[in-house]
Amino acid sequence: MEHHIAVHGRIPMTIALGAEKSISSHALHFSQAIGMCLRKIFPVRCLNLANIDREYIEVVKDHLQRFFVLNFNVQVMNRFVEHQMLTTFKKFRADCHRHFKKYSNLEEARANPPNILVGRHEDWHFLCDHYMSRAFQEQSRTNKAARQKQSYNQSSGSKLFLQRQHKLAEKKGESIDRVELFRETHIRAGTFVSQAIEDTHNQMLEL
Repeated sequence: MEHHIAVHGRIPMTIALGAEKSISSHALHFSQAIGMCLRKIFPVRCLNLANIDREYIEVVKDHLQRFFVLNFNVQVMNRFVEHQMLTTFKKFRADCHRHFKKYSNLEEARANPPNILVGRHEDWHFLCDHYMSRAFQEQSRTNKAARQKQSYNQSSGSKLFLQRQHKLAEKKGESIDRVELFRETHIRAGTFVSQAIEDTHNQMLEL
């Protein structure tokens, strides 16, 4: 991407109104750049995006503008980029937890950080201790029970969620996490099918 920018200049990005998604052929590169900037800049010790100081979000935006032409005076652009940050940060934290669960004990897990956190031992050790905390484990059990009880009408018809997830991943060229899948399958004409659904989506983002 850096070579492309050196030759052709920064990449213009456009957001489709209503759908609030990138319509650029470089959408995948844009998503990857958000993830790269976010993992370098956001403090890992923040347990969700709501705890992150606004200055970190603005720093990520500044970094993105080194590669892309982005008009943050347009609210739809702001909403799109910040939503991408939110889902990317959540996926990053989920990936870290998934890596942690590969190991049978805390000592082994602490000694084997995921590739993205190699050299950042304090951050990884903080996450390991967090995953072992009673509060986290109780919240995980509560969330699992709540997911099993939830039953909503989805806007994508009778397709199985896994089938829908596979189709979306193929279309976007990247993996789709559960929160994004929930959003995509409960939106019609750019809005959630009900206020209750939107509230649930917002709660999922905060977990």
